[in-house]
Amino acid sequence: GEELTVTVQYGFTGRETARFTAAAAPQFDVDVTSVFAASQRAPTRLAVRLDHPGYLPVSQGVNVPLADPAPGAPVVMEITADLARPSGIVTGTVTAPDFAEAGRVQVDVYAMRTELPDPRGPVDSTVPGPDGRFRLRTGPAAEHVLAAWLPGEEGRAVGPLAPQTRSIELIEGHCELGAIVLDRGERIRGRVEFPEGDGFEGTVELKVVPYDVNILTGLAWRHGRFELAGAEAPFGPDGRFTFEGLAPATSG
Repeated sequence: GEELTVTVQYGFTGRETARFTAAAAPQFDVDVTSVFAASQRAPTRLAVRLDHPGYLPVSQGVNVPLADPAPGAPVVMEITADLARPSGIVTGTVTAPDFAEAGRVQVDVYAMRTELPDPRGPVDSTVPGPDGRFRLRTGPAAEHVLAAWLPGEEGRAVGPLAPQTRSIELIEGHCELGAIVLDRGERIRGRVEFPEGDGFEGTVELKVVPYDVNILTGLAWRHGRFELAGAEAPFGPDGRFTFEGLAPATSG
């Protein structure tokens, strides 16, 4: 009775362009017309993610013919995937200072490889429900680590909440992490000055270094925890800006 969710993305940019839900079955049909309509040209590569609550999610790349599809013509793709059962379930509750921010928090589970999170990406990801509760699946790796963070546009972390890291210890296949509180973290304040005087507006970017993994999603692994790999802060006519959500001893 559980459902299989099929997510189709244009390329591997992380931008979701269409989501479809079909009854869980060995075969399924998905209409990707909206994916072509959303792009400037017919894509040559699609990322297809299969997600069923009872299995680990699977992502696959699918090549698409170079020629533009005829108007109204179906695009036929055949996908074969082996779904594996998760080794455990991780649950918990995320809270944030602002309700709107809490609704955008993302929670990821990474497998650990040689003391680093797997750079290929998380085993499972989710957005907590209205009550802050989340449920994630773990893979066959011996160790896993959780990241709770606030993504920005196109997957870039912009703050103002400091990412939280939790180690996962499965007991009889389950780990309840309890409350995970995202706070404002450390702040950096400054002022942009122009030779011609104030009156300009713009954005200041902070690149946090050094980083080890997962720079494309906006997170960095440093000193055994997740941190923002970068942050953005706007400044107004007076040139003043504030970075928030930074870890202690941030250098950038």
